[in-house]
Amino acid sequence: MSDTRTRGITLQRLITTSLAEAVVAKVREGKPEDADRISGVTFGVGDLAITEHKGTTYVICSEGVGWEVSEAEPLELSVYVEYGPSTMTIVPSFTLTLSPSQVAEYLPKGDDVDLADFIRAFGGRLEENFRIWERTLSA
Repeated sequence: MSDTRTRGITLQRLITTSLAEAVVAKVREGKPEDADRISGVTFGVGDLAITEHKGTTYVICSEGVGWEVSEAEPLELSVYVEYGPSTMTIVPSFTLTLSPSQVAEYLPKGDDVDLADFIRAFGGRLEENFRIWERTLSA
């Protein structure tokens, strides 16, 4: 965390384990021939956290990229299916679209975390992403 970041904006971490398990089960169901090869899934966005501000729900990743989540604008996550320990998936297998109720169902809330600690600190791009969220969630 940068020493110049403002503190006091609280997010709640989202736990992706149950969503990953549900995706793996669905992929195995749809591709039984690959079932034994699937080693897991990632969502390509780092850690996720959620917050509400002035009646709007936001999901933010640890890179500082985030989304307003509503019925009209559901959360879209790129899903990368991994096949075995020695493979690396660079192209998403598909996109998963989650409504606000599905976010609540599949991404349970974890510990509170300060925005200043959650968004990684490494270079100008991440600092600018932090500043954007700082302004958005302080207004």
